[in-house]
Amino acid sequence: MVLKMIKRIFILTILFYTLNLFPDWVEIQDNSQKQLFEEVSSNFGTTKLIFSLKGYEMENISESGKDFQKITYWNEGEFIEPGKPDLPRFTRLMELPNKGEVSIKIINFEVEILSNIIVYPSQELQSESKLQKKHFSFDEKYYLEGEKFPSQIVNIS
Repeated sequence: MVLKMIKRIFILTILFYTLNLFPDWVEIQDNSQKQLFEEVSSNFGTTKLIFSLKGYEMENISESGKDFQKITYWNEGEFIEPGKPDLPRFTRLMELPNKGEVSIKIINFEVEILSNIIVYPSQELQSESKLQKKHFSFDEKYYLEGEKFPSQIVNIS
């Protein structure tokens, strides 16, 4: 009887910790039925795209006495600027003609400000072959100034 009780408590404990290891999905209701990137129109001179963020994963992380929220999106890149916010980076490859100039014009965008969170900062890349002592990078001055990140929401490279 006692053995069964211990076994149940052990299983419930493992289940509890397993469920808390995974980040929570935060859905953006207005975009839940939309594609992440949608090509609205395209011709020789212009391509119109719509980006609609359906949501993101958010995980609570405590580091150096502070509580951070790590924001991720499956199968997308990230900005690698140690100490700055570690946010997903959405990229797409587009075929462009060899002639002419490429430019971007943002027609409309919406911003939602999340308050009372500190986005987990990007960390230095670690070599897999050379394990080093982990140094926590956090550009506190940058966070206190409240600048937007990244400074450019779209770029061509």
